[in-house]
Amino acid sequence: MTVPIEDRPRYRDRKGNLSTNVLATCDPNLRFTYVLLGWEGSASDLRVLRDAFRRPNGLKVPKNRYLLVDLGYSNAEGFLAPYKGTRYHLNLWRGNTPTNEKELFNLRHSSARNTIEMAFGLLKKRWSILRNSSFFPKNIQINEGNKGDGEFKSQAYQTVVDNVRKQLGILVTMDQVKNRIKVWKKHHSVINDIKTYTKFKWNDKKKVIVIPVQDLQARHVAVLLHIINRNVTAALLLLFC
Repeated sequence: MTVPIEDRPRYRDRKGNLSTNVLATCDPNLRFTYVLLGWEGSASDLRVLRDAFRRPNGLKVPKNRYLLVDLGYSNAEGFLAPYKGTRYHLNLWRGNTPTNEKELFNLRHSSARNTIEMAFGLLKKRWSILRNSSFFPKNIQINEGNKGDGEFKSQAYQTVVDNVRKQLGILVTMDQVKNRIKVWKKHHSVINDIKTYTKFKWNDKKKVIVIPVQDLQARHVAVLLHIINRNVTAALLLLFC
């Protein structure tokens, strides 16, 4: 894709290529069930996943179901990752057989997760434009709408300013609107992580965190504190280690 020089560092992936991230899930019948695209190539898997969960029509994992994920993700409720440091990809199993339970698990995991590779293969076979690198500018390749590069465009902020002035009679600036949205996003992020990584619930009517008595354990409280302090990695280690 074609990206302005000043934006290129954000769009370079781990291989040094200019790219965008695509997060996708599919069912065993190779049908895509969710697709999120547009994030810069440098964005981490966790950052893209968080965005997928926070969107109004975002990613949802059915109860008692699991998504088979690669090593870029951690084991969590609804997510099942392979063992690290153990042979995984199918091409590594040619002429080899599993020698222990971890290798057997990874072989089965890789075979099942290969459906997403097959789904993308069929997509590329159907649409030849997907087989090679794109040379379209990012604003054409990515339908940004009112958002661009993770932030709202100036006209979106101006619309908020105009509506606040018209409906409430309050004079605000675009910078004030931006700052207020940052605060809201921070609060929403904490609540969303609590809902994602713990058994605690959010009472939207009372605007409070609800902790079931049966789940009130010292470790869960520690997880909650880590999330509030924005240390999600530490929270996951407490939950799953």
